[in-house]
Formats: sequence, C-alpha cells, structure tokens
Amino acid sequence: MSYQLSAISYQLSALSSQLSALSSQLSALSYQLSALSYQLSAISSQLSAVFYLQSDRSGCYLGSKLSAIS
Repeated sequence: MSYQLSAISYQLSALSSQLSALSSQLSALSYQLSALSYQLSAISSQLSAVFYLQSDRSGCYLGSKLSAIS
C-alpha cells in the first residue's frame, strides 16, 4: 500500500511539473499575442493616416489622403 501511495505521489508531482511548464508556455504565448496586437494596432493607425474608407449606396471605396494633399 505504501508503494502505491508513493507511486501516486510521484505521478502527481510529475503532473504538477508538467502543468507548471504549460502555464509558463501559455504566459509566454499571451505576452507574444499582446505584443502582436500592439504592432497590428500601430500598423492600423499608420494606415488610417494614409487611407480612408468611403461608402455609399453603390459600394465601399478605399481612398487615399495623399491625393488630397498633392
């Protein structure tokens, strides 16, 4: 009986280590996704400074703010 309890304890300890490693990986992934989201937001802001969307009854158009400047 003592041997079985020891084996179960070892398995639980190994599972705990695996869950801890998985938690660390998920935390790193969350950080990477947050950084990617920030980069995409910055790109979106840059694009919105140059382009605009215009829509009417016949459709949606992508216009450039640069043409209005020149």
